[in-house]
Amino acid sequence: MEYLGEERENKSKKIVIILLIIAVILAIIIFITMMILKGTLPKDLRLNVDSKYVQIPSELFVFDNQTQEIYISLRDIASLIGYEYYNGEYNKYTEDTKKCYLQSEKQIVGFSLRIKQNI
Repeated sequence: MEYLGEERENKSKKIVIILLIIAVILAIIIFITMMILKGTLPKDLRLNVDSKYVQIPSELFVFDNQTQEIYISLRDIASLIGYEYYNGEYNKYTEDTKKCYLQSEKQIVGFSLRIKQNI
């Protein structure tokens, strides 16, 4: 009787090991497939503005691979998202090119140039 019990345990251990090997192989295949698909996705970027998605042409974006930062021209994107672009600070009536603001019917957003300095 014990011989049959040992045989069943051996078969169940073999089945568990085979299932684990299959699960690992499937996980590796899924991971490789995800990496391949991630590389083939288009670099179309969309912004969500006022609950509407606005597709932005990829040539407006500059990708810095070293710092992983994305740069975009506010002057070019303003009209796409329904804003007007103005130089200077809001209500300061200057033409300072290091500061600007975007204005829509409901909102005004100010920006200033961030200068990186090595000290």
